[in-house]
Amino acid sequence: MKNKKGRFLKLARAAAKIADDKKALEVTVLSVAKLTTETDYVVIATTESAPQTSAIYQEIKGIFKKDFAILPLHFEMSTTSSWSVLDFGGVLIHIMPARLRELYALDKIWADAGKIKF
Repeated sequence: MKNKKGRFLKLARAAAKIADDKKALEVTVLSVAKLTTETDYVVIATTESAPQTSAIYQEIKGIFKKDFAILPLHFEMSTTSSWSVLDFGGVLIHIMPARLRELYALDKIWADAGKIKF
């Protein structure tokens, strides 16, 4: 189990780094394992446009497949709201515009989570 959690932490940090490299804003990695049984880490990245959201989404999927040999269990890429989600089991990645990040307040929902440096 520890190896799995270590791998999920590595994936969460990699996703955050990819988003940061693609100029996402307010990239956050949260450790939520003590708060939920659904996932161990949540990554949230704010984007400034739909093309940026798409680019980050595609880059994470591509690098994770190539470098980590992992595909998402579930993914959603909204063309109307520009909010994309990648679910890798132990890592849940949200890529969204600022207006939706503020509206849905995921950071507040997970306020008791520990923040992870990437």
